[in-house]
Amino acid sequence: MRRWVDTPRAAAGQEPRGRQSAAPRDWRRIADTGIGYSWRVLIFTALLAFVAGIVFPATRTTIPEESLQQSLDCPVAPCVPETPGSVIGETLVRLPRYGYALALLLCLPGLLVGVRNLQEGRMEGARKFIVPFLGTVLVLICIDVVPRVLNPCPLLGPALDRLCVDFSGRWDVRPQWHYLHHALLGALPSALLFGWLAGWIGKRRPAPLNSFQ
Repeated sequence: MRRWVDTPRAAAGQEPRGRQSAAPRDWRRIADTGIGYSWRVLIFTALLAFVAGIVFPATRTTIPEESLQQSLDCPVAPCVPETPGSVIGETLVRLPRYGYALALLLCLPGLLVGVRNLQEGRMEGARKFIVPFLGTVLVLICIDVVPRVLNPCPLLGPALDRLCVDFSGRWDVRPQWHYLHHALLGALPSALLFGWLAGWIGKRRPAPLNSFQ
């Protein structure tokens, strides 16, 4: 009868391979988890920005429009009278910036893993991990740029006097509607559109460990 005996040489030869294969696999799992949470944070933040855009003007209904316009250039805060409602509104409109920063931060491990895959010639793995980071950056750009491009006030300002106001000959969205304008035309459609294109919305992403090879 032939007996199989594990020799120290065999054990020594297997242990480094196990460590070498486990480390990249763990990083890829961390990156994949971070990307998944990033899109959840991004969608939640876009919804929060939409809600904040509705609450903010509701807390400004009793403040004269002139005070709101002066608050844009006011050097010392607060520029307008503070009430409990106004504090809530101002807090809500500040929160989305931290959510967007967190979404981008959660994509950073994926970017590092994607760059490593790119260096090793694994283009599919590089695309899988780099695209979510670039998509998040693109969404953040669209949140600021798209509402400016689709701003109806320069063309239809006098006809939309409840939405637009004349700032020294330049028609723009009234300050109380500014956050809702960026959330409705920028944050929500950008996040939902890229999420749908990337396959993160409406699909369950399988993430078995052997899929990272």
